[in-house]
Amino acid sequence: MGHYNIQIFIGLRHPPERKFMENNISLDGNKKSAYRDLTMKKIILLSVFCALIPAYARADSNKSNKIEMPGVPDKSSDGPKAPTPAQQGSLPEVIIKGGEKSSVRSEKPLLDMQVDLDDPALPTMEVEEDLLNRQPESLRNPRAGFSESLANQNTILPARIRLAKDPVKVFYPLREIMAISPSLSQEIGTGWEMAVTDTEGHSLRKFSGKGLPPAQVAWNGRSERAEIINVGKSYSTVITYRDTRGQIRNFVGEPFSFDGVIHQESKGLIISLSIPAVFEPKKGFVEEEVIGDSGTDLLQESADWIKRYFFTYPIRVECYSKDANQATSRAQGIAKSLGAMLLLPRGEISANGAAISNVNFERIDIVIANR
Repeated sequence: MGHYNIQIFIGLRHPPERKFMENNISLDGNKKSAYRDLTMKKIILLSVFCALIPAYARADSNKSNKIEMPGVPDKSSDGPKAPTPAQQGSLPEVIIKGGEKSSVRSEKPLLDMQVDLDDPALPTMEVEEDLLNRQPESLRNPRAGFSESLANQNTILPARIRLAKDPVKVFYPLREIMAISPSLSQEIGTGWEMAVTDTEGHSLRKFSGKGLPPAQVAWNGRSERAEIINVGKSYSTVITYRDTRGQIRNFVGEPFSFDGVIHQESKGLIISLSIPAVFEPKKGFVEEEVIGDSGTDLLQESADWIKRYFFTYPIRVECYSKDANQATSRAQGIAKSLGAMLLLPRGEISANGAAISNVNFERIDIVIANR
C-alpha cells in the first residue's frame, strides 16, 4: 500500500480572524456568525478528506496486483475497446510456456560381434561331409554321384571297377608277415614260398624266393598251366618259410573271389561273369530267372568296356551250366540286355548254351572276336 504525505493547514490555532479579534477586542454579532461558519466548513472539509484516504490506498493496491492475460483486453484502459476473438469468430490464442524437468536417458549397448573361427574352413569341408553323409545305397550305385544328365545307362562311368583284368590280384606277403609280428622278418632263413590255393586246397600258382619276400607280388589270374581262374569261386594265399632254427611256419591270407574277369584267349577277348552274381535266385512262383541289380551293374561295366575298345567287333554270349536248356535261356537273356545297353539291333548278339558236369565251372562268357 502506498504512503501519502498530506500536509493540511487549517488555521484553527491561529486563524487570521482570531488575530483580528485580538486586535479588535469587541466584534459585532455579524462578524461572530461569519467566523463560526468558516470554522465549520474547514471541519467538514477535513472530515471528507480523511474519509477518502483509505479509498485511494485500496485503488493503488489493486492496480499493483493486476495480472495481464495475453489476448484479453484491459477494461480499465481508456480508448476504444478492441473486438474480442469470440466476436471475430475464433478462439483466443493462449500460449503456455514451460519445460519438462525429467529427461529420457538411454545408453548405447556395447557392440557384440559373433565370430565363428571355423567359418573360413567350412566351405572346404562340404565335400568331405557329403561323402560321410552318403547312404550305402548311393555307395553301391555308381550313378548316385553324377548329375541327371549323366544318369543314363548308356553313359560310360569310369567308377565301375568290379571286372578284374591283368593283373587280377596284387599280394603283399611282407606286409602280412610284419602285421603278425615284426620280429618274424628276422627269423626267415633260407627263403619263402607263397601259393594261391582254392577252397579244396589245390594249388593253382606258386611264388618263391630267397631272403625276405618282396613288398608286392602281381598275379595275372592264371594257374601253372596258364588256365584262367573260375569266377565266383573263393581263393586264398598260403605263405610258407623256414626260420633260422629250421622250423617251417605257415601264414594263411584272407580269402578272395572275382565276380568278373577280363582275359585274352586264342578265340578272342573274353569277359567271364559269375552266374550267382548276375542272376537272382528264384522267389515264390517265379519260373524264370531275373537279372539282379548286381548283374545289371556287371553287364553295364562290360558294355562300357566294349564301347571303349571293341565296339566294331562281333560279339557272342556263351553260358555254361549243368542244364543245357537253362544255359541257353540264360545266354539269351544276357544277349538281350547287353544289346539294349550297346544300342544294337535285336539278334545282333548271338547266344549259345552248353551243359557241364562240374558246377564250379558254371559261368557266362561274353566273347569279343578280336582275333
